[in-house]
Amino acid sequence: MLNRFISTIATRDLARTNKYRVQIQSPFGRSEAVEMLAESVSFPGQNVRSTPDELVYGPVREIAHAFTYGPFSITFICTSDMREKRWFETWQDFIVSKNSWEAKFYDDYVQDMMLYSLNRQDTDVYKVTIYEAFPKTINAQEFSYASNDAYQTITVEFAYRWWKSEKLDLSLNPEESGSGVRNALAERPEAEKGTIPLTVVTPEPDGKGYMYEPFGGILKPSVVSDRDYKPTPAQPVANVPDAFGFDPYSP
Repeated sequence: MLNRFISTIATRDLARTNKYRVQIQSPFGRSEAVEMLAESVSFPGQNVRSTPDELVYGPVREIAHAFTYGPFSITFICTSDMREKRWFETWQDFIVSKNSWEAKFYDDYVQDMMLYSLNRQDTDVYKVTIYEAFPKTINAQEFSYASNDAYQTITVEFAYRWWKSEKLDLSLNPEESGSGVRNALAERPEAEKGTIPLTVVTPEPDGKGYMYEPFGGILKPSVVSDRDYKPTPAQPVANVPDAFGFDPYSP
């Protein structure tokens, strides 16, 4: 048994907690500069929701009904002007306008995310695709004179609908094995492939509006049955995007 254990570790190696990468897509594009500053990430868990069957004699059975998912968090290192925090603030400001206090349609602000576990050669070996995610909570930041020049971080908690994992083919190169954010749209089982470019309106200095794509635009899936959310009287939804035009990583 000991020899088998040693052989297993020698041939298959161990997963390393410092070997990972993240891909995050916001409604206004993807930022690799934010992704590379992800200092730590918690891969989400999964729970089987069940209820006890008490209509029988003897020990009670737990009857499974569905999956439930809790939030997960990513901690980012902050540069001096807090661009990383502002990037997520812009995403949240797009979800709920601070001018009108109106919320957008669900399908407009959720995005798919990818988390990868890497091997020692920095090749993607395990992938978690997170569907319909958005930054629910930007945690408070602590500042202190006693911190002795420690760098600042920001922790963001994401809500989402569900996730799935897959083992990646090591025969592919890293670019092929990590298929990217765009390809996750094709993997969504209930979505159709769409080609709707996202644009937002931001004012020019003379007050006139123009179409602006901060990160070159993205492709969004078509809205289908269970994702076709309608506003209610208690949730008015704006008909046009807010003029936010914030690009933290423009030249």
